[in-house]
Amino acid sequence: MMSFEAGDFPSDVGDAAGSSAVPAVLADDNPELRETMKREVLSIAATSNRGQVATQEEKDAAMDLIFQLESLNPTPDATNVNTIGGAWELVYTDTQPFRCSPFFMALGEVFGEEKGQAETLFSLHRAATSNGEIGRVRQTISESMLVSEIDLKVGLLPGLPMALKGTVVTKARLNPVSSDSFTVVVESTSVTNNNILSFLDGAVEVPVEQVYSTLRGSVPEAKLSTYYLDDDMRISRMSDDHVFVFVRAP
Repeated sequence: MMSFEAGDFPSDVGDAAGSSAVPAVLADDNPELRETMKREVLSIAATSNRGQVATQEEKDAAMDLIFQLESLNPTPDATNVNTIGGAWELVYTDTQPFRCSPFFMALGEVFGEEKGQAETLFSLHRAATSNGEIGRVRQTISESMLVSEIDLKVGLLPGLPMALKGTVVTKARLNPVSSDSFTVVVESTSVTNNNILSFLDGAVEVPVEQVYSTLRGSVPEAKLSTYYLDDDMRISRMSDDHVFVFVRAP
């Protein structure tokens, strides 16, 4: 699995779970404090594989830092493409990394209020691919569009020295509905960099929007809200309130 080394981040970051660097009362605008909290979030991300193996103490510490960063958001218009646009890489989440894909956002909306069923489905999906790896998870935001890319390596059969590698690319439309939120409508999904069926690389694009429209008569709309945004970090939440922390991709 993709992991971050603690050395990738500033060395003055302490143990976030036991840190007392963040005061209980936050100033309205304190760039130095924000940078300290960001480094602590990145430190937890580095030692927990994007939160996937985080202890409960680390999860609690990360969420406390995230809540405080959201309260200090320096960007009032988080749907302006001039500020949120560009490539972002996932570094921390409190759920499965693949759920920031518009494909899974839409799937979650299909269940409506039956969130328990959606959680079960996502857990089953993760279990089915448990012998594989989720690599880089990226989102690229441009004018009215979001492109999600998730690198996967999935074993075809246990014990076989061969695995299916590829990048799942999902495209979705974005429509700003407030200063911090978009609606997200999935359009299509394809697989690129396929090591098994390379002749089909990117050639088969599933028209997810059309499939939903045909089967349901409507296309589910998900919600993507960004409550913290600066030059190099973005904290977004989905309709189910799961949190995803991104940094600017190189």
